[in-house]
Amino acid sequence: MDLGEIYRDIYIEPSRIALELSKKYGYLPYMVQRYIDMLGEEEALKLLESLEKPVKPVVRTNNVLIEPSKLRRRLENLGFKLEEIPWSPISFWIVESPSTPSIGATHEYLKGYYYLHRDATSLIPVELLMHEYNGNVLDACAAPGGKATYIGQILWGSNSFVLANDLVLYRLRALVGHIARMKLNNIIVTWCDARKLKDKINMRFQRILLDSPCSGEGRISVDPGRKTRTSILDLAIMVKREIELLYSVVDLAERDGLIAY
Repeated sequence: MDLGEIYRDIYIEPSRIALELSKKYGYLPYMVQRYIDMLGEEEALKLLESLEKPVKPVVRTNNVLIEPSKLRRRLENLGFKLEEIPWSPISFWIVESPSTPSIGATHEYLKGYYYLHRDATSLIPVELLMHEYNGNVLDACAAPGGKATYIGQILWGSNSFVLANDLVLYRLRALVGHIARMKLNNIIVTWCDARKLKDKINMRFQRILLDSPCSGEGRISVDPGRKTRTSILDLAIMVKREIELLYSVVDLAERDGLIAY
């Protein structure tokens, strides 16, 4: 599909209710109309309300280096109040924090004992993709490394590896920093446009994770500027890139492989 075709396909005129809600919550009208089209008015309103609320950051234990119970005890001794995430027993919501230290500046963090997530949503694709699986994995757009390092932990002790790829250099540096900090030596890092990766490597994967660059609307609760940052044309450009990325990683998957997109 060319860009013009994609633009025409995704273009929508906002309804009266979309205009009213966009004015109330500070969004571009087309964004609210998309939510209504996908979810219905009632659920779209719930979404808009939920994005006004702060999210709870998450500590994911690096169980290669420390047991979750020991990490929890150490952080709670520093004044953090943690709540276990029922479906991810190595992870904790941070429900209260002391004035100092910050959660990203503790000795435990610097030692690589945990990864700090904005919220729990980024744990979900890894939990699903890696269920009862311990083979090689491609993370095609891996930086800054929350999912790649989690997969690396899951594969620890096996002979398998994560191929963690990204194109943006400053984000790639963050990925390498997290891998080194967490002492995960089963992650291979590549610097490449994922759309060209199929021409660079001669292998196929049973599991592929594609968290492709997008409008990031799920981050609105921590970055309200995203309510008005992405025009419909910007969105069309992103859609075109995502289609190209998805086609490319399909070519890297085994015939019976799984892709989390």
